[in-house]
Amino acid sequence: MKNDRIAVVTPVYNGAHTIERSIRSLLNQTFSSWVSVIVNDGSTDETAKILEKYQDDERFYIINLASNVGRGAARKIALEKVKEINAKYICMLDADDLYYPDKLKWQYDYMELHQDIALLSCSIGYIDDKNNLLGVLETFDKEHILTFDHYTDYKAVPHACSIIRLSEIGNITFDEKLLLGQDQDFMIRMLKKKKYAFIPKIGYLYNRTDSFSFKKYKKSLELAFYAKKKLGLGMLDLLRIYIINQVKVMYVGILCLVGKEKIYLDKIGRPPHQNELQEHENKLILNL
Repeated sequence: MKNDRIAVVTPVYNGAHTIERSIRSLLNQTFSSWVSVIVNDGSTDETAKILEKYQDDERFYIINLASNVGRGAARKIALEKVKEINAKYICMLDADDLYYPDKLKWQYDYMELHQDIALLSCSIGYIDDKNNLLGVLETFDKEHILTFDHYTDYKAVPHACSIIRLSEIGNITFDEKLLLGQDQDFMIRMLKKKKYAFIPKIGYLYNRTDSFSFKKYKKSLELAFYAKKKLGLGMLDLLRIYIINQVKVMYVGILCLVGKEKIYLDKIGRPPHQNELQEHENKLILNL
């Protein structure tokens, strides 16, 4: 029997007000060969009760943890379950995010066509609480296939919207000690000496409202430095990364101090094109 399943991983902590919408965007996929691995990370709200309605659906593997262990540990537990299930690919869907209906289908087709690719990432649309498309986060404005031989070759692509070939993961897993940044830490170690790709097509939506703070930004750079230290780099390489990070912290810190952080945020994404706004409206109607 051909193994063509995609395992979709969702760690959730107190996501009762959003997770049903996320699950609905998975149920509405045009690609049907998927399974869902949901790790309820010790939620204290109604999350567990909401998930009960999916317990009898054989497509759902729901793991309820007795206490909150953090995103790194929850992702690690989910990955172990995915390996046990023996799916062909793994994708992510956070409990407050959404898929466009064709997301899994076109990513699956691309990976099947490019057997030498370990991971495919795509653009992310960020939305407000009313599902309006505010902007687009993308690494490149055209398709890129990259090879990661040295840390200077590594171009970060979004983890949340990626599809990963399970056979390429090997023994790499998520660092359970990391409460933030465990996704890029995982990708940096997993993609070393491998090819990966990016397509500037929106497949994933997340609510960016009130998601930025200088404290979180600074912490993300510290965790990125921690991740690159695991690659066995020399002292000069590490010093170079450290200095660049400090310059970034100073720049963003000054912008935040004078209330101009929007200058930095505007550089992260771009305004949506008119065709993307129309596509968003059409796909959201189908999805929700």
